[in-house]
This record gives sequence, C-alpha cells and structure tokens, in this order.
Amino acid sequence: MNVREALRNRADLFEKIGHYSLLERIVLKHGKDGAAFKHQLGKGEVRACFMNATHLVIADRHLRYCEGFAMKETLALPLQHAWVLDGMDNVIDTTWDYEPGTTYLGIVFSHKQLCDLMRHQKVYGLFDTGIMLNVPLLETIDTAMVSEAKNFNKRRVA
Repeated sequence: MNVREALRNRADLFEKIGHYSLLERIVLKHGKDGAAFKHQLGKGEVRACFMNATHLVIADRHLRYCEGFAMKETLALPLQHAWVLDGMDNVIDTTWDYEPGTTYLGIVFSHKQLCDLMRHQKVYGLFDTGIMLNVPLLETIDTAMVSEAKNFNKRRVA
C-alpha cells in the first residue's frame, strides 16, 4: 500500500465517524506523488521536517517545498511531513533516513510562495499553525472543498 491509498482509507474512515478530513482530501486531490530518492545532501535535524525542508528551499531557489503526507513501507501509517523536490521532481528528504518503498504525497510550493507564507505565518509548516489547520491557505488551494467541509461540519452539529 502506498501513501495515497492509505490516506484515502484514513479519510474515508474518519468521514464514517463524522470527521471531514479536509487536509487529507485536499492533498489527495491536489498533491504530487513521489518516491524515496537517495540524495547526497546529508542529514537534517531529527523530527524537524518542516524546518529542514524550509531551510533547504531558502538556501536554493531551484528546490521546491512540499508539504503533505509520507509513509514508510515498514510503517503503514501516513504521517504529516515535509520534503523538497529538485528540478527533476526527485524527493529530497533530509529528515528521514533513505528507505526504498517510502512514498510521498504533497502540495508543491515555489521558493517565493514558501517565503511569502513563512513571513506571514512565522512558524515552520504551512498547513498547521500549531493551533489549528491553516484554513485560509487551504482555501487558496481548493475553495469548494473548504466550503464543503464547513457545510459538512454544520450538518454534523445541527
């Protein structure tokens, strides 16, 4: 099972118990798939994927920041994660050790988009502000899906 299949299963299960899974659904619809790539950039700080990926993109304008979900073959659980893509769309992940079979699914942000969002947000990680989901950012990706999630939650509360 890859990250896309596992994420779809998770979103469907959450919906059955009354939770819309907005982030999962937006990443499923708009995310770019990737696979582990053996790179030579060295190791970033452990458990600091958002910071590691941000620093790489800030240092090299040719890299693109990706945020979404990743899953190791040895741990069949999609985890929120960040990594970068090079000019050939190879996944560069300096947080996790290289492991063949690791799959990635995330929204791609350019150097400019990342810098603009980071100046405004002032925390690592674009989709989660540390308090809640960054709904205004998700709306720029898919307004209709955010509206659908809001309506889903209204029906659930009523």
